[in-house]
Amino acid sequence: MRSILLATLLLFSIPSWSASYCLKTTLGDYVCPPPFGHIYADKLGNPLCGKGQCIKDRLGDYKCSKQDGGFAIKNDLGDILCTGGCEPASEKNCQIPKP
Repeated sequence: MRSILLATLLLFSIPSWSASYCLKTTLGDYVCPPPFGHIYADKLGNPLCGKGQCIKDRLGDYKCSKQDGGFAIKNDLGDILCTGGCEPASEKNCQIPKP
């Protein structure tokens, strides 16, 4: 019974890559993350994207995996570790949807 509960908790704690979404800019344009990436708004509301999972650091900035669809974790010391290495979330990783 305990292992079933643990498995259920782990299942629902795994981030869903299909939950990525696009953001609307202050100018009314839409910006999307790359496939299997993530998108966030900075302190001014500007969209920033990561090729993989991103986590907010101690200063409030997002650090993302350099690897497409990669993972990021925060260790016990608060340091962010990423598969493929880490890089800051960036506007250059975002994509503009087209008709």
